[in-house]
Amino acid sequence: MTGRGVAGSLALMSALACDAPSRGEALFVVDTDMPIPRIVDTLRVDIYSADGSKWLVSRDIHLADPGAWPVSFSVYATDTSVGGSALVRLRGYRSEYVQDYRGEGTISLPPLGSTWSAVTAGKCCSTDCTSLCPQYWDPKEAALPRLMDADGHDVTPPSEPQPLVTIDRLVLVDLVPGNRGKVSVVLAGACAGTQAVLPDPSRSDAQPGDIQTCVDTERELASVTPATLAADMTLPAPGSTAQGQFEAPYDVDCANAPRAPAAGLFDDEVCVRGGVMIFGSASGDASLSAPALPRIAAVPSFLIDKYEYSVARFQKALPKLGVQVTNYNNGPSNDPAQTAYPLLCTGYNQQGPWATPERDAEPLNCVQWTGARKLCQLGGGDLPTEVQWEYAESVAGRPSKSFVTFAQPLACAEVAYGRDIVNGGNECYITNHSLFGAARVDYGMDIADAKDGGIVGMTGNVAEYALDAGISMASNCWLSSPIESPSCVQPASASFIMRATSWNLSSDVISASWRVPVTYDDVETSNGFRCAR
Repeated sequence: MTGRGVAGSLALMSALACDAPSRGEALFVVDTDMPIPRIVDTLRVDIYSADGSKWLVSRDIHLADPGAWPVSFSVYATDTSVGGSALVRLRGYRSEYVQDYRGEGTISLPPLGSTWSAVTAGKCCSTDCTSLCPQYWDPKEAALPRLMDADGHDVTPPSEPQPLVTIDRLVLVDLVPGNRGKVSVVLAGACAGTQAVLPDPSRSDAQPGDIQTCVDTERELASVTPATLAADMTLPAPGSTAQGQFEAPYDVDCANAPRAPAAGLFDDEVCVRGGVMIFGSASGDASLSAPALPRIAAVPSFLIDKYEYSVARFQKALPKLGVQVTNYNNGPSNDPAQTAYPLLCTGYNQQGPWATPERDAEPLNCVQWTGARKLCQLGGGDLPTEVQWEYAESVAGRPSKSFVTFAQPLACAEVAYGRDIVNGGNECYITNHSLFGAARVDYGMDIADAKDGGIVGMTGNVAEYALDAGISMASNCWLSSPIESPSCVQPASASFIMRATSWNLSSDVISASWRVPVTYDDVETSNGFRCAR
């Protein structure tokens, strides 16, 4: 196996060689339609015996330079008289999204578009919702198959790509002595998260058709048959790559123009151009404390509020609301003398008049998820899905995914944090007693990630409701959602997702990556929202 677009030649195991032109040769030209390097920066090449039972070669090729694609290499047979066949596994993935190798484990995902009840939506294959429950080859404790070198030493790679962020493709080639040909493969974005199947050879009912792979359709597996080798072995011209084609339909202007903002309401909208992202954290942890169990998400363009939903907007919407939104107080939240809950609530009080204009500029808090959603719907939108929220905060307009971070020590003028009076959440309050409670919605730095300007306050001030249910990403609901706009919307759920952190926390925990479930009737001074459409 030799390569172009990689650093030099690749060393081969005893089952393969690259020094005899009379041996059967398959020239592989591998490309992808995903963005490089934001979604894919590494190609994992594994070669097995034709039935997939014996592991022969494994290489990870780092290809973060878009100009390195398509990558080419050749696979040769060692037997010059008989030839043979090879099963080549190609996996495109982002290098930090790996997991410990515990053997070949096949995962089973629920069908796309499955309908779930409020009870079954949150069910997982494991009781703690931290696993995809792979089915390993027997015996499980042996972590099979193993990769052995020519001297019988175990050289099995210690890690492997995480399946939900990987494009996984199997290609079977017949290597006939004297026969040379080319195999062109595009790792299709539609196949991201659809794991190839290598059946356990210990099964008594194993059949060749059990070896399956995704070719170009989401969640659709096809039996692997020998590839046709093209006689023309000409390599593609530099720059002739499919990369980015999967994302192109999403990376467009918003279908609707942002609304014209009304003076004093802070109801500005910005257009977030769509694209493809890795949704979730690289850790693979499926807990609820972070956006975990990463997966690929394609996000259509959408409009989102520039600012968190303000008290002024709520005041204007109130006559149309038709329902009472739970809020408590109209006193100034920046008055440190008023410290007892609910005196930090910024919104409506039936017994009192609306407060100062400064209060109107603050985010509406102490509102239930149902009330927040109703307010967004009155404006022709909805709460943002968790995917939309994370995309706007960490991906849009950036060359690679990164939750917004700030230099330490964190300046009180950059983010609304540390504005409590208690130790641990009072860093800014002790420097200036007017920095107390929720800040104005236009407080702090913009995130330069939208076509029409920055988005403000996605890290601090108030944590923000998302539309999705407060359940693990390893649950039925999430795993049955597609690549495009994945979500888990369950209006009857007992809890919903809150993203990011708030004004009453210290600088060491301020982060937009926080993912916390809250009950549907939760009312907190630290909770707010913004709308999307």
